[in-house]
Amino acid sequence: MTQRRIDLLNIEQNAWRLAAKDHRCKVVATRTELDWAMKNGQICVWAPSKIVLDAVEGPARRDVDAQALACWFAGEMQAVELLMIGTDAVEATVPTRATTLEALL
Repeated sequence: MTQRRIDLLNIEQNAWRLAAKDHRCKVVATRTELDWAMKNGQICVWAPSKIVLDAVEGPARRDVDAQALACWFAGEMQAVELLMIGTDAVEATVPTRATTLEALL
């Protein structure tokens, strides 16, 4: 559990670093914040600790990595699709595809 919390904090540090690059980007920690940001067209990045640690059935893997969290969260949010940028598509409970950052620009 200690390593899981450390891994989550590392991901959250990266979320804050990313948000610092654009003043419009906000870090969100809860489903309510994320829902509000999406409904209001706000650019946001997810800090996963609160949602993951509060979940009754969190991600299956004990070691938390970005791909595993993205797949788990997409399923929790009943996403229509999961787009993996800069990495290969992985098996998930929702349709998944991969692309490059260059392809999006």
